[in-house]
Amino acid sequence: MSGREVGRAADVCVVGLGPTGRALAHRAMAAGMRVVAVDPRPHRLWAPTFSCWVDELPQWLGHGAIASRIEAPAVWTTSEHRIPRPYCVLSKQGLFDALPLDDATVIAGRARTVEAHRVELADGTEVRAATVFDTRGQATPGARRTASAHGIFVDEDIAAPMVTAGEGLLLDWRDENGAGPDDPPSFLYSVPLGDGTVIFEETSLGLRGGMPQHELRRRTLNRLAAHGIRLRGDEPTEAAHYPLDEMPPKAGRGAVIPFGSRGGMMHPITGYCVADSLALVDTALDAVQRGADPIEALWPWQARLVYWMRMRGVYGL
Repeated sequence: MSGREVGRAADVCVVGLGPTGRALAHRAMAAGMRVVAVDPRPHRLWAPTFSCWVDELPQWLGHGAIASRIEAPAVWTTSEHRIPRPYCVLSKQGLFDALPLDDATVIAGRARTVEAHRVELADGTEVRAATVFDTRGQATPGARRTASAHGIFVDEDIAAPMVTAGEGLLLDWRDENGAGPDDPPSFLYSVPLGDGTVIFEETSLGLRGGMPQHELRRRTLNRLAAHGIRLRGDEPTEAAHYPLDEMPPKAGRGAVIPFGSRGGMMHPITGYCVADSLALVDTALDAVQRGADPIEALWPWQARLVYWMRMRGVYGL
């Protein structure tokens, strides 16, 4: 492919095919746009576990994208509280299958240069498009305010003393993780995944530079031991480590459009991003079709004010 030019007549180029980018490319294709999508591994299933409130999902996304549903997730402080709002874990395969790219030009490659109307790949291939969306996620957080989590996947029967099918711990702040009174705090997140397993994930939010994985794992194991749960030690795991403070982009036509977590759409306190990004895909594409600025459509002054207020919460956290 070296030196080849692709997509001169394309309406949209999407760089990065995580859930956000794939949804953007899928909805652009469904709207009749000519789409080119670029990703180093476009057919790879995503690694992280994605969850959200059910009412946050856009209506165009089918129920097959949901792997498990929790009608009233629990929050533990000094006692148990129930949130009467349905919560769900998304199915990785179901979400992937709900966002087909059959009529798009999908290129397996790594973007080296991303400009307003041009993307150059590492092998020299150039992609041309009227509008370029950058949905590649974020860089390593360094010393920024960070979300860190270590998740352990446990069989449902072993997890039953803490979490059973249809139940979930959204935030568990009980004093069971072995942290000292002067140590940075963390909480447990635990939900059934709909595949016979439950994830137990100790999570730290807002700490500069984040919390090390070995410390998060130690705290998770302490919590499980407090409920009589002993693991084999070879259970699958997942790790999360990403910045929470990505700022919304400045408006301005004729620029690359950062979207998803790269475009400031991550909730800076909770670290949630996917559902909001899915819900805003059509807003961005409608602006493209109208010849308006998608960044301005995505970030009116009210949304920027909400972001500013949430950042005050991050500083407090």
